Amino acid sequence: MLASWNTNGLQSGTYLLKLVLKNNFGDSVEGLKIVELLPNPVNVQDVQTAATVTVYPNPSDGKFTFSFPAADGELTVYNMLGEIVMRKTITDKLTELDFSAEAKGVYSWEFLPKDGSAIVGKMVVR
Repeated sequence: MLASWNTNGLQSGTYLLKLVLKNNFGDSVEGLKIVELLPNPVNVQDVQTAATVTVYPNPSDGKFTFSFPAADGELTVYNMLGEIVMRKTITDKLTELDFSAEAKGVYSWEFLPKDGSAIVGKMVVR
């Protein structure tokens, strides 16, 4: 690993990263890289392990059943670019969702129950 940086407090979006490397002789080289910060990053210690969301079948042709620990929360689904594909208020513990019109690929989801915890996962549309 060449470098790492703390992104806490940054909004999701596109950033231009500038890296400058210098040696002991005063020579330097610069590089620019566009980086995309995805929304709602969750650290491992932030995830509540007592409550889980089950998604099945996974992978799927687009029709998924979500089994939630609580019937009061919000589900947000993101594509791999970090764009919101769907946001839905959850009112039933068992919810069927259809993603067959979406592109094939991996999607991440985040369930925010009213208790303030966060449960995250991935699903595959094939």
